[in-house]
Amino acid sequence: MNPAPEMNPQIRYKSKKLISFMKSLSGYTIEEKRVLLEDPKLFFRAIKESPKYLSWNSLVEDVSCANTTLKKYRRGELTIRGDIFLKLLSYLSKNQKQRLISKINLVNSNWGAIKGGKRGFAVIKEKYGENYLEMLRVKGQRASLNSPLFITKPMEITIPSSITMEIAELFGAYLGDGTLTKYFMRIAGDKRLDKYYFIYLSGLIKKNFGLSSTIKEISLSTNQLCLEIRSKRFVDYFRHVFQLKIGNKIRNSSKIPEFIIEDKELAKACLRGLMDTDGSFSRRSTYMCLAFTSHSPILLGQVHNLGLKFGYFSYKFKDQVGSNSSGRIKKYFSEVGSSNLRHIVRYHEHLKNNRFLYSEETLKYFPEYQNLMLPYYGPVV
Repeated sequence: MNPAPEMNPQIRYKSKKLISFMKSLSGYTIEEKRVLLEDPKLFFRAIKESPKYLSWNSLVEDVSCANTTLKKYRRGELTIRGDIFLKLLSYLSKNQKQRLISKINLVNSNWGAIKGGKRGFAVIKEKYGENYLEMLRVKGQRASLNSPLFITKPMEITIPSSITMEIAELFGAYLGDGTLTKYFMRIAGDKRLDKYYFIYLSGLIKKNFGLSSTIKEISLSTNQLCLEIRSKRFVDYFRHVFQLKIGNKIRNSSKIPEFIIEDKELAKACLRGLMDTDGSFSRRSTYMCLAFTSHSPILLGQVHNLGLKFGYFSYKFKDQVGSNSSGRIKKYFSEVGSSNLRHIVRYHEHLKNNRFLYSEETLKYFPEYQNLMLPYYGPVV
């Protein structure tokens, strides 16, 4: 029999009841455990009041959970996975954790399915009788033995033999506005403005990894759109090659690897991905401004240094780096370019008509630009 694993020192408390509960969560069957909260709204309210809490999006990244799933946990629509509950628990004080013990129940992962299954079988038995129920059981046994539906295969993926400019650009897009969990990568955007950009990125993923990705709306009440790649091997590839960690990018000090910075073409491709997600081309007074914004001091410093090295950027202020020089912006577009229509349209319409378009105004120009060869490096002919 394997010995019980050592508990994380961060959850070693005086309360024997709490220690016993933590051991049950931290054992070898953690994926089979779920937590049923008496008052999930109160639990998440306490998390939001924690000094560790930054924002809802940061919480989603930190606990490596899909945004919609975490919201269902908050509303009490789902029991909480044991490993995710441990991460959420780290936001609470020692006293809050001890008070929580009496308000939780630990259940197996198939708890809901068992409850629903029992109710379903009771209805079938009452309506059709025991003989019909036995027939279903026999039929189900045959299916489980013979049906190919029960044979699961890992998703096929092509592992690239080298780091291409397209992969570097995709990595830059992730660093700009991406989320990484154990099983998927997600890049966020605006459903009005980033649809064509996500179609472009999904093409890069298909070409370099042989994987299909999904473009979907995160919420009907907002303009959030996301590109999602569900493949553990895809995630493992990025974690290994780019030394990425699961969870919050700022807390994990995610950055551009040296081998990208030292390669001029890979660095420019990565910069393009960063600018197309967290960058902007906008009006500042009477002139055009190119800017990159990040709350990560490490990443901001790297982008600033690349911008200075290649002659694109001229300033750094708080959480933003960029340039107001039309010459530098033209140099950036001719050498780095853009794959996002929202930036391309604003830049090119300014060159062509000396107009500063608002983001929403660019939408009517998309049909004119949608067949453009990407990345775009200069004026459209």
